[in-house]
Amino acid sequence: MIDEILAFYRKQSPITQPGKYAAFYKDLPENIETLCTIVQGLIVHYACGDLYGCQITAERERELDTRYVELMLARMLELDARPLSETRKPQQRLVGCCRDFSVLLCSMLRYQGVPVRVRMGFASYISPWPGFFIDHVVVEYWHEGRWRMVDPQMDALLIKHNGIDFDVRDMPNGRFLTGGVAWRCCRIGEVKPEAFGIHPENQEIRGWWLVRDKVLQDLAALNKGEMLCWDAWSMMLRKEFSNEEAHLLDSIADLTENSDITFAELQHCFTQNASVRLDGHVCSSSPALGSHEVLLTL
Repeated sequence: MIDEILAFYRKQSPITQPGKYAAFYKDLPENIETLCTIVQGLIVHYACGDLYGCQITAERERELDTRYVELMLARMLELDARPLSETRKPQQRLVGCCRDFSVLLCSMLRYQGVPVRVRMGFASYISPWPGFFIDHVVVEYWHEGRWRMVDPQMDALLIKHNGIDFDVRDMPNGRFLTGGVAWRCCRIGEVKPEAFGIHPENQEIRGWWLVRDKVLQDLAALNKGEMLCWDAWSMMLRKEFSNEEAHLLDSIADLTENSDITFAELQHCFTQNASVRLDGHVCSSSPALGSHEVLLTL
């Protein structure tokens, strides 16, 4: 079974496929630390412009909705045509978010034949508020017989800024909580759902509905549907959910956290259950473009 799973995650998804820009991956190093550094030199987080000494305009923020890696690469090379291994000045980097760092690294590793997957959830180590978990996206890649979790956004500046005291290329358990783990923590009363969000004072983007959304986005990512952080579909199109749906989410949380054992069930749930199935279009509510419908190519 594990060989089948690893073969699945070695192959590009429609989202991570570099397309006509695949040749730019040809000479990239096969080293996780160096690849992360390269990714960091290609993207600047939309909320971190001041840290990097650059101004991010409203027009540039529209780059946040660049869903597919092929289009991300097109924009990167439009801004700076040099090889991808050449670090760009912050102003010449693609404006993105945590998801984009992770999806780009995922694309590069899959090109090299490495089993890798994106994980959606929450991080405590980028939060200045004790006990609060911020919506975040990381990567798991298969190395030396196990899945290792890496945060490709965390460069030396962000490690220092956030006071991170662990290896972000092999993160210890509990620093990043997948959507399923966060859901389970809330269900058993270990953590309040209001502790998961964007900002503790932003009442609109935190709580049960956001934790639920990360369960379903993580399910999609494990099925190689690496969505934008603000995408919604099926039951995610409303904030309320029923007791029946909550029990379904309990099951999905278990599937996502035991995916190497429940792989077939994980895939069946995602493709066959109407409450969670991604049917080709989503409602995306991005910081730059607001709410709009998107037709997917998956």
